[in-house]
Amino acid sequence: MSETFLEKKADDFRQRWGYGTDKPIHLPSLLLELNVPTFFTPMNKVSGMAIKSENQTKFMLINSSETLGRQNFTICHELYHLFVQENFEYKVCITQCFDKKDKEEYYADTFAAFLLLPSKGIRDIIPEEELEKDAITLDTIIKMEQIYQCSRKALLHRLKKMKFLSNTKVTDYQYNVKQSAYARGYPLHLYQPTNRCEVWGDYGQRAHELFQISKISEGDYGSLMMDIGIDIFKSQMDETLDF
Repeated sequence: MSETFLEKKADDFRQRWGYGTDKPIHLPSLLLELNVPTFFTPMNKVSGMAIKSENQTKFMLINSSETLGRQNFTICHELYHLFVQENFEYKVCITQCFDKKDKEEYYADTFAAFLLLPSKGIRDIIPEEELEKDAITLDTIIKMEQIYQCSRKALLHRLKKMKFLSNTKVTDYQYNVKQSAYARGYPLHLYQPTNRCEVWGDYGQRAHELFQISKISEGDYGSLMMDIGIDIFKSQMDETLDF
């Protein structure tokens, strides 16, 4: 599978869901539209996991102990497995490696880079005087990663592949990431772990619907909601007390 093919797949995906070939993707909205419940929890040694069942139900698990920028990349990586890879069922992933030894993981990383950081969007942000190789300033790089909410590593990889940066410049720009952003007045949340335990998507709505049609008991419903940090019985009690 060529990189040109993967970029076309990423561009088609962007067009299909209304982001064109340059706009930043709002991932919570996209995942809700795609009906992919996404769970965030701190984990060790992995970036994420994707599952697609026989009835095409899809789920995603993201390691929130990694930086927010990397979490966003991992989401796009898992979207390759769920929507592009053929005959996919289940995969535990370590992302942003671009390791060609694992074909599908390399394809997923490459697709994620194109999806999160579209070529046209990158070119539009770079000032005309910085379009030559190694002319991009750190100011432009930080602005770009803030716009697309990506990790410095993913952005530098894209800029290198697009012939905007040499290996030497990539090395120069990969250090002091947080300090360089902070010195320019940007918030640091993009460069830090979130350690969040939450869910994006309609997981709770699905659980509620199953309870409403008596497919699961109230206890099962409560247990499912507790898995995402919501105590439905406490909420009901609080409402009664407020009344």
